Amino acid sequence: MPNRIYLRVDSEGKPIDPGAFVGAVKSFWGILQDLDSALSRDRRGSIYWGITSIQRTSPAIIAFIGESQLTAIDHTDNVHKACIDGIRRLGRYDELLPSYSDAALNKVKRLAGYMRANARKRLDLLEVYSDNQDLGTVSLSPELASAIESILTPRYESEGSVVGNLDSVTIHSGTEFRVWEEVTNRAVTCRFLSGQLDMVRNALGTRVLVHGHVRANYQGHPVKIDVEGIEPYPADVELPSIEEMSGLVPDFTGGVSLKQFMEELRNG
Repeated sequence: MPNRIYLRVDSEGKPIDPGAFVGAVKSFWGILQDLDSALSRDRRGSIYWGITSIQRTSPAIIAFIGESQLTAIDHTDNVHKACIDGIRRLGRYDELLPSYSDAALNKVKRLAGYMRANARKRLDLLEVYSDNQDLGTVSLSPELASAIESILTPRYESEGSVVGNLDSVTIHSGTEFRVWEEVTNRAVTCRFLSGQLDMVRNALGTRVLVHGHVRANYQGHPVKIDVEGIEPYPADVELPSIEEMSGLVPDFTGGVSLKQFMEELRNG
C-alpha cells in the first residue's frame, strides 16, 4: 500500500467541535491539493486524494492516501515531504518552500487558526505525520497563523524589481510563480496575467529580474509583485571581467595596460 499522510486532531478531552473538525480536514485536504498542483505543475493536480480511515477515539486521526493519475511519475511522497517540511520551516524559521503558493499558505493559516485562544471552534492539537517515519511529526501552533499572516500581509507598495531564480509556476488558484530573492533569500510571490504565461515558462529555472508593482512586509522585504516584465539576468560568472570591459571602448586606455592607466589616474 502507498504511504499515507495523517492529520491528528484533539481538543483536550472535550468533544471536538464538528465544525472545527470538518474545517480542519477540508483545509488539510486543500493543502495537499495545492502542493500537488505546484509539484506536478498542473493546475488540475495529478493525485486523487482519499481518506482510508478515521480513528474515532481521542485524539482523532484521519489517514489520507494519494492515488497518482500519472503513469510516468508519482508525486505523492514528494507532496508528503513538502507538506511536513514546509509547515515545519514556517513554524521554526519563517521560511517558505517554493511549492507553497499563497493559496496553500492561506489554508495552513486557516488550519492553524483553529488553535487560537479566541477561536470559537477551538482545537488544542493539530499534528501531521506520514508512514515515512524519516519525515517525523510536525505540530501546528497558534503562532503559525500569525507568522503566515505577516508573510502574506504587505505593508509598503512601490514600483520596483527583484532578482533571483524563477521556479514553481502555479496556475491552480491563479497565475503566479516564485522568485527566490537574492538579498533576503526569501521567496517572492509574482502574479502575472495569463497572456504572460509563455514568457514565464521560457524563464523557468533561470536567473531573472522581475519588475512591476512590489508589495513589501513590515521589514521592507518584498513579498509580492504584480509582474510587468521579466528580463534574463546573467549569473555573476557571465558578467564581463574588467579586462573584457576595457575592450568595449577602443583605445580607452590610450594603449597602456588597464593597471597602468588606473595608477596614472590615481597619481594625477
